[in-house]
Amino acid sequence: MVCHADAGEPQINWVTYCPSTTFELPANSLITVVIKQYDGASGLYNDFFQKVQGTVGGVAMYNNKPMSQINADDAAHTFTIQSQPDETNPIFVSVPLLGVADNAPSNVTINGNAYPTPNIIKFQFHTGPAGHVYVWHCYVPCGNDRESPYGFSGPMATTGFMAGTMTVTNY
Repeated sequence: MVCHADAGEPQINWVTYCPSTTFELPANSLITVVIKQYDGASGLYNDFFQKVQGTVGGVAMYNNKPMSQINADDAAHTFTIQSQPDETNPIFVSVPLLGVADNAPSNVTINGNAYPTPNIIKFQFHTGPAGHVYVWHCYVPCGNDRESPYGFSGPMATTGFMAGTMTVTNY
């Protein structure tokens, strides 16, 4: 495991975002996000998340191709930032992350681990004023369980793996 090399079982095998799940971003700024997505498709339970939402132009670049949504079955993860219901400066950004083909060769090595060539997903969004903390997480059920809650436990329910925070601050 690249990001949690010191984790025990079962966390050592959990899916995760790297290198961190805690982000501090400048206030009132245009933010560019680039995600290298190495996982295969898991599919979405809720088609709402197949659409790119809250980004500049309502699109994301998938391997340099602009798209406003992907097929729900082709999603490996989502990167979704959201506010608490009573937030005075609400934000909602959600980008589905396109899964790598199941038959893709593992031709990339990171810290001794073999991975397929990743899909590169790039998008932009605007932050609001400083002093706000938002949560983000994945809405693809990529956890380990195959019984209720059907993929939404383990890494999906653990901050530091498929969930984290985004703090908007003044630098």
